[in-house]
Amino acid sequence: MKKSEILEELKKKNEMIPDDHDGSYELMREIISSYAKIDTYDDCTFRDLNAVYAMAIGTWKMNIEKKKEYVEKTCLPEIEKSRLAAVLDKVWDNACHKKYENREDEIKPSVGMFGTGFYSFERDVSDENAAAFISMLVDISTVNDDTEIFDIAAAVLDKPFKGMKSASASVILHCLKPMTFPIINSNAGHGTIYEKLGVVLDSPKESTTYINNCRKIKEYRDQNLPFKNYRILDKEAWNLEKDIEKTTGVQQVSGNTFDHNIILYGPPGTGKTYNTMAYAVAIIEGKTLEEVKAETRDDYNSVKSRYTDYKKNGQIAFITFHQSFGYEEFIEGIKPNVSEGDGEESKLEYVKEPGIFKAFCERAKMPDTANEEDYGLNKSPAVWKVSLGYTYDNPIRTECMENDHIRISWDEYGEELPEGEDNYSGKAALNSFYNKMRIGDVILSCYTASTIDAIGVVIGECEWHPEYEEYKRLRKVRWLVKGENVNIVELNNGSTMTQSTVYKMKIPASAVMELVEKLTEGSETSGISCNTKNYVFIIDEINRGNISKIFGELITLIETTKRKGANEEASAILPYTEDEFSVPRNVYILGTMNTADRSIALMDTALRRRFSFEEMMPEPDVLREIGADVITVGDESLDVALMLEIINKRIEYLYDREHTIGHAFFTCLKDDPTIDRLASIFEKSVIPLLQEYFYEDYSKIQLVLGDNGKTDNNKQFQFIRDDPIKITDVFNGNPEVDIPERKYSIQKSAFRRIESYKLIGKGL
Repeated sequence: MKKSEILEELKKKNEMIPDDHDGSYELMREIISSYAKIDTYDDCTFRDLNAVYAMAIGTWKMNIEKKKEYVEKTCLPEIEKSRLAAVLDKVWDNACHKKYENREDEIKPSVGMFGTGFYSFERDVSDENAAAFISMLVDISTVNDDTEIFDIAAAVLDKPFKGMKSASASVILHCLKPMTFPIINSNAGHGTIYEKLGVVLDSPKESTTYINNCRKIKEYRDQNLPFKNYRILDKEAWNLEKDIEKTTGVQQVSGNTFDHNIILYGPPGTGKTYNTMAYAVAIIEGKTLEEVKAETRDDYNSVKSRYTDYKKNGQIAFITFHQSFGYEEFIEGIKPNVSEGDGEESKLEYVKEPGIFKAFCERAKMPDTANEEDYGLNKSPAVWKVSLGYTYDNPIRTECMENDHIRISWDEYGEELPEGEDNYSGKAALNSFYNKMRIGDVILSCYTASTIDAIGVVIGECEWHPEYEEYKRLRKVRWLVKGENVNIVELNNGSTMTQSTVYKMKIPASAVMELVEKLTEGSETSGISCNTKNYVFIIDEINRGNISKIFGELITLIETTKRKGANEEASAILPYTEDEFSVPRNVYILGTMNTADRSIALMDTALRRRFSFEEMMPEPDVLREIGADVITVGDESLDVALMLEIINKRIEYLYDREHTIGHAFFTCLKDDPTIDRLASIFEKSVIPLLQEYFYEDYSKIQLVLGDNGKTDNNKQFQFIRDDPIKITDVFNGNPEVDIPERKYSIQKSAFRRIESYKLIGKGL
């Protein structure tokens, strides 16, 4: 929509009465009035800020009882905790009786307007800042003049406030003073409603610019709009986002409602692995599964292309469990490696390597960047230690910082690396610098054995610069941070850096980027923020692996409530690296399980408790939808979908529903609806499955395929042919042995006769 169109729509809006719209306004006023009754805020901690923020969160994210739990953990006196519990009950009762306009839907009541992923300010906001923020809320609660309110709030927010971005601050302040404080979050403030209206905001994500942006928005509102409550702008922003989604196909990931751990289970051929594509794309794009499935039916190649792109970008990983798969491959293990030290001979050593799931989680933890292309990180960046000259300040280091590159020595070998000289000095460093270091990797500039002074990203290949007197080997770098003196011993698992000029460190790139975020917080160069993308880890045949052996301590960490940043966040010290590890909330685990696989023992109970299960059964209607339900030979036609229904009903009766035959075996008939293709399906898939299901009890297989009714002249149409056995036809004389009355054989000629299939059941 154009600016003029948006403005015209907004001018039609009537004023919004806060307490008629939502109960969170009353909840925020009441909790701040409780804090106004205490003498000092010295005892306030992040727990108090949690409770205040909880008043604004929608009950579809945090129910009333959970809000009470947050209140119970505050420093408020017991009498106020009890009073607030009563207020929460009253507000919820109002919602149940439809007092508020803002509802989850016509049936479900709700309180709160923001579907945030917030869980806790712990470790992010200091107790001192939490106390200052709550004290500020109390101070402004009784003031009515906007200018005076802004001045009071600016005294706290204009200073760097670690752990508090504008989104969090604006949500709290708006609920307290809805006519004074606008909502500036990813919905309303980051390139949508205000930008469309021509209100240019300064660094809208940062809390330090929030009050100044409030003044700008107030000036625009007072001059152009007939209402005061900024919630109207927020709601209009949602409508604008929906319009953007319709035209661009982009949707907010926050709309995702999938469980974090899902297993698709069912008989063979029901499309479990096939459907992981639709699930993964829906989770990543924030769409419903039905939407993506509809897209798949209309334009499969488009969905498949996006799925492939997400795999290339590292947002999707796909593995298959098997009985030999172990913890070392999944989490971390020790692997042999040929080590090359500066001036030392090669030697075999064992190194600790991350497994596929741990590496995937580290990728998911990598912070987003406002200018990701500018930073130039590759999909899985390694972290390199580089010594620039020698320790402390020196001319080489200074020149590298000023001219955005790194330089190393061994100039005596010339521009080309020496060949065939295994023991030349600096072999390992030069090999790493030239051959192992990739564009998009992360550089740590070693200042002392325990500190670094700069962090950068490699952006160029190796170059030889003869104009330098020394250190002529160069690679261009974009410095993200420089001029610091940061101790990284703790980050480096308690180790100092070695004297080797260049080597790969064991620090994950995500940890380095979190350090960059901390070092640049509040500066204009800060472009790094929490990763909001969703990641999907697909495990095919999940029940084929030894779950206890593969997951180890992660069996607890994958629980939704135990994820990093969750309410009951948990981490574990890994046995090999001794790293503290947790599973991020933006990682979804999607497994598939074949219920007919009788070679596998009962599924691990611990895994079963931690996953939601979604059954996928045969759907003959899918064949009808895609046009794979009929084949024709001459004047005869066969209803394939009905045939599958008949076969599966018989299997359910003779065995169980978990051993039916999936529709996916027959989908290829869409492009090749011939008797030869159907014969191939039966010979290579259907018959082998039935043999496995019934332990080669061919009399039951005959019942499933209707062969028991194909007698006399119709025996030529039996898939499983039976013929009587006479003992004298097999043995000489008349021995007293028990032999079967009938012998069974697979009659291959029947597979290419349409009558064989039509005689399976009535109506075919």
